[in-house]
Amino acid sequence: MILSRLINRIHTDPGWLQADPWRAYRLVLLAARFDIPINSDAVELIRSIDYSGLDRQRVFTELSKLLFLSVRPSRGFRYMLKCGILEQLHPLLHALVGCRQEKSHHPEGDVFEHTMLVVDQCRLRMKDSGNPQALMLAALLHDIGKPVTIGHHKGKVTSYGHDVIGSKMAASFLTEFKAPPDLVRTVQQLVREHMQPVLLYKQKEKVSNKAIRRLLGRVNVDELLLLSEADYLGRGGERDYRPIRDWLCRRIERLKLSL
Repeated sequence: MILSRLINRIHTDPGWLQADPWRAYRLVLLAARFDIPINSDAVELIRSIDYSGLDRQRVFTELSKLLFLSVRPSRGFRYMLKCGILEQLHPLLHALVGCRQEKSHHPEGDVFEHTMLVVDQCRLRMKDSGNPQALMLAALLHDIGKPVTIGHHKGKVTSYGHDVIGSKMAASFLTEFKAPPDLVRTVQQLVREHMQPVLLYKQKEKVSNKAIRRLLGRVNVDELLLLSEADYLGRGGERDYRPIRDWLCRRIERLKLSL
């Protein structure tokens, strides 16, 4: 395979990779997409390269390819973490590594681990999305506000407000990489509202029609449900999202019938 030969070339001609950071960046993402291992010597070489001069719009294009074309996009971000690219190019994502969560809610581990599970869950649901680019980017960025909102309350780890702050950070992240403004707005809406289906369901006996109408006015609920389900399932173990989805869909249908 051509990609395997390129990875082997790193050992015989390391200057070939160092001469163009794009080669290293794309090689890492392609290796992840096709599940080709990169040995420790190659990793160290890739880590030594300066990626700060890479064109931001091209980086966004490559990220989009990773999210849409990989069967498991998480592998690409794990490769970028291992090779030092995440820390250099995407510090907001790197900040998720080691960011603690309350174990009773997130037994899967830190925010980075949770995000990787959610990204892969959303990839499975991408075919059901009317806006898969926004859905996948929202999955990647949905908890980006947690590192700056971490606190403690009654002995538990909290991240109050991470949805609101995270929506602004998601917009900044995408704007830096020159994403289209309409896409930025849609992702920002999804990130801001990503907890709403579960929160509403938890207090379903008290939720008014007005609250449902407000939600419908703020965000595309079909896309939100896909993201919310991925978030709900991205915690390891067996969980059933159907009661939440069914309840919200019934409330929306009843609201439409009453108009």
